Amino acid sequence: METITADAPAPSPALDELELERAVWTTAYINDLPDSSFLYVAPGGSKDSDGKTTPRSLRSFPYKDANGSVDLPHLRNALSRIPQSNLPASVKQTLTTKAQKILDGQRSEDGPPLDGLVRAEPGGLELREAPGIGGDRVLAGHFAVFDQWTEVNSLYEGHFLEQVAPGAFAKTIRENTPRMRVLFEHGKDYELGSKPLGVIRSLEETNVGAAYEVALFDGIPPLVLNGLRHGQYGSSFRFSVIKQQLDRSPEASDYNPEALPERRITEARVHEFGPVTFPAYPQADAGLRSLTDRFWLPANLPELLTARAAALTASEPPEEGTREPVVSRSTRAARDYLRPQEVRPEWAL
Repeated sequence: METITADAPAPSPALDELELERAVWTTAYINDLPDSSFLYVAPGGSKDSDGKTTPRSLRSFPYKDANGSVDLPHLRNALSRIPQSNLPASVKQTLTTKAQKILDGQRSEDGPPLDGLVRAEPGGLELREAPGIGGDRVLAGHFAVFDQWTEVNSLYEGHFLEQVAPGAFAKTIRENTPRMRVLFEHGKDYELGSKPLGVIRSLEETNVGAAYEVALFDGIPPLVLNGLRHGQYGSSFRFSVIKQQLDRSPEASDYNPEALPERRITEARVHEFGPVTFPAYPQADAGLRSLTDRFWLPANLPELLTARAAALTASEPPEEGTREPVVSRSTRAARDYLRPQEVRPEWAL
């Protein structure tokens, strides 16, 4: 088994702006980075005593930190800014291809993807109402349970077993609680959108899992409140994996008879959580379930349709000397998913 430490990944571009939490690099920090931390260094200029190009304005799109590690949030930021730059079209294409290859490598080389993930606990929450205190309503529950193996079978994530270790949320609770939001359907509900449901009154790890209490705001639709009262929603959270332990080839066991790859999450950063209408997955009461496809794929529907057309029409390899198009993860996933005769790997779709 191996322990992987990830560079605080940011979510997929398909996800909303709420999750775009990234470490802020000051101008001084960026100026002190070596040339190798940048996707592009324009010709001209000179090198200083440290081997860094001057003027610093010739260096564009920083994506590696001072330790030389790829910083996924800044790499994504670079990908979004390249098309808006004033560089020649050929340079933009080259940089986009380079950045996409780096991104795909970061997301697949260590196993399942690390960012933009969604999990849900069926049930897992309750609505507490204090009669006679002016509609004082508290939403309480656990959005994750510790030490419970569950099967993840996802177009986006792959096929493996996963569990969350005690202590996985300690740092994010300590450092990020003020930035977390409590949303209904992860902000995708057509009526409520990304409006917060309430204020986090408490958030802590218990011997069961990550427990919370949220004081709800007035104005939540009666239909949602009634659903909460009658236990019609599950508790879900959106997160990034910071540290994990991977066993790519475990032996078959009682809990893993098919010997699927196993991931144990030892540190995660939570972006937001709240109630969701839990889908009718088979054996849904077995534990955490991946809802990543549900919230990630619809935003990429045009790309999926394009991928389907490409998969059905692309029968000849590209001519020699032609450039391969930039292919994102969702496109590659769609192509694999739309070819039932092919066997997909457990992860790295």
